[in-house]
Amino acid sequence: MYNLNLKNFLFINGTTIVFSSLFYILLYIQHDIKHIEDTGICLNTFNNNNYFQTSSYCINKSSVIEICYIKTANVVLELVNNYFKTFRFCWHNTLIVLSKMIIAYIDLLKYMIKDFLLYPTCLICCVTSVLLLYIVKLILYDLFHYNNEIKQ
Repeated sequence: MYNLNLKNFLFINGTTIVFSSLFYILLYIQHDIKHIEDTGICLNTFNNNNYFQTSSYCINKSSVIEICYIKTANVVLELVNNYFKTFRFCWHNTLIVLSKMIIAYIDLLKYMIKDFLLYPTCLICCVTSVLLLYIVKLILYDLFHYNNEIKQ
């Protein structure tokens, strides 16, 4: 019986996805090359006077090198555009989450201040503050006393 732990499972799935993606890319490029060889390459150019009127400029029966060059340029253009779309999406969502966290923190501070000023809580806070200040006084006294003994 095979021991299929998570590492082996991810390796098998990863290699399967990589090989299937490469095969799909090869089929996609081969289909595009066949389509371009049949129809030619058409580029849309915009008129200077009217941006919305376009005219097509077609190149018939290009060589395989030109087809691969145009296909590579289109793939790079699409990848760069998708990179910036992803960056904008992530940055936008990060800013939304950070603004929600800041607003929630301000609401928490308002709630805490309001509750500290209520009747029984304010007495407890005052007594606790006095006790803590007394402890700090003892610590400082010990530190200064220890410092004076070292000097002498």
